[in-house]
Amino acid sequence: MRSRDLPLVPALLIASFHLSVCAASLSFHCTKHHEEVRLSNDCLTASLLSNGTGGVVISSSPVPLSPHVGLYFQLTVDEVGDHLGSGLAIGLTTTDPATLSSVPHFAIDVADSWFAGYTGTARLDSTWDDSFKFYSNRLEAGDTVALLLSVQRYFMVFHNGRLKDWRFVRNVVRTLELPMFALVDVRGDTRVVTLARDAHPPDEVIRAARKVAREHDEL
Repeated sequence: MRSRDLPLVPALLIASFHLSVCAASLSFHCTKHHEEVRLSNDCLTASLLSNGTGGVVISSSPVPLSPHVGLYFQLTVDEVGDHLGSGLAIGLTTTDPATLSSVPHFAIDVADSWFAGYTGTARLDSTWDDSFKFYSNRLEAGDTVALLLSVQRYFMVFHNGRLKDWRFVRNVVRTLELPMFALVDVRGDTRVVTLARDAHPPDEVIRAARKVAREHDEL
């Protein structure tokens, strides 16, 4: 067993316990979302208001753990702008939206969160990484965007089933002891997105996750 696995195994066992008692189906929190975002009646579709520039939405329940794979959820892009500005950010947070008095305008203002997107940037270890190769301002209507935080702690973003980029997240071990919620910053050119209610990592995602873990095991 690798030394870095030692603190991870108990954390994942605890996480499995937390997530096993959570509903398998995801939706955005119906009332706790930023004021520039409107939700559909089923709380699955988040739309920017016509004069809105962006805003955060968070799932009402934690993302379920896919055994031996990790935490996975998926969005469909329903409407985009003119590709002249920024795009969405996708991520995870330990912040339960039900505990918030107001939901922030930007993902960075959500405590204990990890996310990537916009014009090719990520914030995963308390610093900005401007080399993350996921440019959400280039998304088109009908595209899918998915996030996997693997059991080996690889944060991976997929576009239409293809891995765009990944990072090994060192500071997430203790966080895995807590439920983690889906976080989306609906912004700029990404005007409308829909959260998949019952998403499971498809084969191509599982293969990509295993390939990254196998080839970069030295991290």
